[in-house]
Amino acid sequence: MTAVIYARYSSDNQREESIEGQIRECTAYAEKNGITVDTRTAAPARKMIKCPQKTGINLNLQEDRQRDRRTLLIGILAIAALVTVVVNFGVLQQYRRLDKAQAAYDRVHTQYVSAQEALSDYDRVLLEYRTYSMEWATDGSEDNGTLVDRQKALDLLEQEMLSRGRLVSLQVSGNKMIVAMSGMSLDQISRMFDVIQQSPIVSNVELNLASTEDGNVSTILDFTVRITLRSAEEADK
Repeated sequence: MTAVIYARYSSDNQREESIEGQIRECTAYAEKNGITVDTRTAAPARKMIKCPQKTGINLNLQEDRQRDRRTLLIGILAIAALVTVVVNFGVLQQYRRLDKAQAAYDRVHTQYVSAQEALSDYDRVLLEYRTYSMEWATDGSEDNGTLVDRQKALDLLEQEMLSRGRLVSLQVSGNKMIVAMSGMSLDQISRMFDVIQQSPIVSNVELNLASTEDGNVSTILDFTVRITLRSAEEADK
């Protein structure tokens, strides 16, 4: 008969001598009973491994997971709040300020347009004021009865001068008129000069050019026309 000896650890308290003792006892038994021991299949003895036994549930892991979820939720809410603040103060507030500035500009522009419309007739009103005010007779020694009709002089200024350029100033003394104007080219001034000379109420016309823009003779910035009016008797002939 052939047999195999199987030796093992039954507890953690056993030592290597326990395995050797088991083999020794089994070998003696085999020899006594005429049993042949097969040593070819012998394997080293294995020590029993004790597996841990779990008797409870670890709740800390579940609490950690819940804590991580709360932390993530708080982080998302904080980021959303920060984005809201940035959008409100960085974008929306700027748009509100831009709208207020645009509204203020529109109000000022409307006032400017209204003022421009109110001043569109300024030159004519100023001329009429100076025509019928004491500026027409700064020299009190002259007899106004010998002067040309002021309405005719006003018509000359309105029709032949103000229709061509911008009035800067007007001075009248006796039969002398000094008219300062701007905004006309040399060609326009020449044509106006010829028309004024042909007027029956004008005795003489003189032209003084004050300045040009960058030496360009096509545009005159300032010029003065000195007009000598005829007497009322000469104008009626």
